[in-house]
Amino acid sequence: MLENLTIEGSNFVTNTLFEIDLLLQNYVFNGFAALSNYLKIPLGIIATIYIVILGYSIMLGWVKTSMSHFIKTTLKIGFIYMAVTQWAWVSQNFIDLINGLINELGSELISASPTHIPGGDNINNAMQIVLNQFTKLGTIVFQIGGFNNMGAWLDGILLWMFGYTLVGLALLEIIVAKVLLALLFVLTPLIALFYFFKPFHGIVDRWLSAIISAALLQLLITATLTFALSLAYWWLQIHNGQSALQIGNAGVLPIIILGIICVGLLWKSAELAYILGGSVNTSFISLQIANGLADSLNNAINKINAAPFHPPTAKDFIPTPTGATGMATFKATQTSLRQGE
Repeated sequence: MLENLTIEGSNFVTNTLFEIDLLLQNYVFNGFAALSNYLKIPLGIIATIYIVILGYSIMLGWVKTSMSHFIKTTLKIGFIYMAVTQWAWVSQNFIDLINGLINELGSELISASPTHIPGGDNINNAMQIVLNQFTKLGTIVFQIGGFNNMGAWLDGILLWMFGYTLVGLALLEIIVAKVLLALLFVLTPLIALFYFFKPFHGIVDRWLSAIISAALLQLLITATLTFALSLAYWWLQIHNGQSALQIGNAGVLPIIILGIICVGLLWKSAELAYILGGSVNTSFISLQIANGLADSLNNAINKINAAPFHPPTAKDFIPTPTGATGMATFKATQTSLRQGE
């Protein structure tokens, strides 16, 4: 009965995360494409009007700004329009890249852990194995319980509770981060429109902060989870194969304490991700996108303007005289030029 219980639930975590990744891939691509098709024409009109009005204002002296600022603004607008109209596949691949890097990080950390988890070659499998171990150990202790031994029931329930809380909280944080990241990328065309209206710049800043927070949430949760799973499995494997009487309260209480520690670590790492992501805004990121090209163009323009330019005169086209005859001709030409002036 116990073996059937652990085998039937052995793929819940891995299958759930795989299905969520598959659904989000289609959701991001289709949702982004649908929203960008509706907003492509309005965004193009707004961008064109914005650039034309800004250019005429600078030319007529209504707006005092440098060429570098105008180039940066134009490049940022062009980048935004490209992101909205042609970047559906980039957003999908970017999310795949983030998920792939985080999964690779989790696999490397699991492999580097001194506590080897058999079959835990990646973070998803490690979560599933630890969940099965909590289920198995809690069932062993719970089965000897009764009205004459209610302590065994309590120990079994506590093992299940902390094991499921640990894996469930980790699973919740990872799924929330994946869904939030996908949803934020889908809203990119709508957020791009807010860039052209200064009162809405705060929304753009919060949107960018949310993207950074979601990416950091996956990263920090994965790093913390590998440590928590290794710590939990270290004590669980000590009691692997033991009977309920051999485990006793002395074996159950340390597991509960470790479960509390692991849950606290996951909770704090999630808070840290939101704190770090909240410190990022468009003034830090969006300006850096165009600064490189704009500075290069501005330096080239400054070099051209720095070189003095003198228009040619008639004197520049007169050849240098040689010999007595040439000197006489040169003096006569100079005299006629002075008289003409």
